[in-house]
Amino acid sequence: MAQTLFTIKKRSTFVMIRNQGEFIKGKNMNIQILHNQDLENSIGVGYTASKKIGNALKRNRAKRIMRELARKIIINGKINSYYVLIAKTSLLEEKFDKLLLISDNLKVTEIKFSIFSFCRPVKVMKSSFNLKRSLILISI
Repeated sequence: MAQTLFTIKKRSTFVMIRNQGEFIKGKNMNIQILHNQDLENSIGVGYTASKKIGNALKRNRAKRIMRELARKIIINGKINSYYVLIAKTSLLEEKFDKLLLISDNLKVTEIKFSIFSFCRPVKVMKSSFNLKRSLILISI
């Protein structure tokens, strides 16, 4: 059975991913990832662009860029996973062709999931309620 992409719509799912998933900090966007066997060969993708990005026009443009990158790249990600893409202001400053060109160099890390090289990961943090975070440096 082929894997399918679906959009995360419920706030409770976003909160679950934030609390239980892994957080990857990047130059153009941050990524939260949670592996869940209940998804049955599908990949859930959520998009977040806060008001720090700018007005509604800029936030919508950032979400359009992230949706297109997800269609082209996340489909190659690990199945049975949730991905939440969180935009940064630098995402709007990069040309889409450059983001797409750099993103072709996908790398698999020690944590056994795909990371977008256009995101240029700095560190991975495990979220928890008591705000205790363990840092794992990623080398590209």
